[in-house]
Amino acid sequence: MKKQLCLIGISLTFGIATSFLAPDYFEWSKEKKLSFADFKGTAPKKAGKDAVNLALLTNYKISQVKNKVPEITVYNYVDREQSWIKVKKQEILEIQQIKFDYAELQIRKIRKVLKEMNQKGIKDKNAYVDKLTQMANQAKKKSYSNFVLMEDQPHFIAMMKKEVSDSLKMYEAYAK
Repeated sequence: MKKQLCLIGISLTFGIATSFLAPDYFEWSKEKKLSFADFKGTAPKKAGKDAVNLALLTNYKISQVKNKVPEITVYNYVDREQSWIKVKKQEILEIQQIKFDYAELQIRKIRKVLKEMNQKGIKDKNAYVDKLTQMANQAKKKSYSNFVLMEDQPHFIAMMKKEVSDSLKMYEAYAK
């Protein structure tokens, strides 16, 4: 009985200790939008008064049975612990949501290409990983050029919101 209680105690202690190490990710969802509560990180002291950091994360899971095409699931997350916002203004939150939506659009495009590779019967797992990495890097570079323009142009926010929303609908078949 003492051994069982000791094991339970050790397991409980380990579980509590490791729960603090678990990442706090928020997966993209059509139903739930970003809120100020999703920005749990601390801004650097040198950050400007309206500075914000939305830590986007592309992740994937891949499995493959020998001589079969791999199955790949691609995820779009915000890392809440690495995301921070200095001023809680609705316009800033809207821009961050557009960035998150845009990242989802890029993930859907990646899913489409990976599915096409799957349909072609490509079995090399590394070919999928290489394509995914290449497309994710291209999307990251492209997104920065679009969002710099939005910071000081409120009319551009509405325009980008509609454009990204319409594009997400076009790629609805590739939603997770």
